[in-house]
Amino acid sequence: MAEELRVRPDQLDEFAAALGDLAGQVGSAKDYAATWFAFGDHDGRIYAQVKGMLEEVRRNLESNYVHLRELSETASTELAQSAEMYRTTDLATAIRLDRTYVGVPK
Repeated sequence: MAEELRVRPDQLDEFAAALGDLAGQVGSAKDYAATWFAFGDHDGRIYAQVKGMLEEVRRNLESNYVHLRELSETASTELAQSAEMYRTTDLATAIRLDRTYVGVPK
């Protein structure tokens, strides 16, 4: 038998804040990648292939960081809105709504 769904809005808010913090760290992560994956031209032509690989890794990381920020910001917003919905919805209505979701026992 499945457990009854219990939502604690304060916990949703805490998780939303954690995701918001994660999104806020993207700038630092991009700066870190730009600093430590930099390979200057002064390092010689012998390292040209290495430089190209490092630049590709840096570009991929920066792209992933941007995607991570977008996902984290969106999830944070949705969780905060869900928490507010649970705060403002009375228990009987919440139970009735929860039972409309797929996989929830009727």
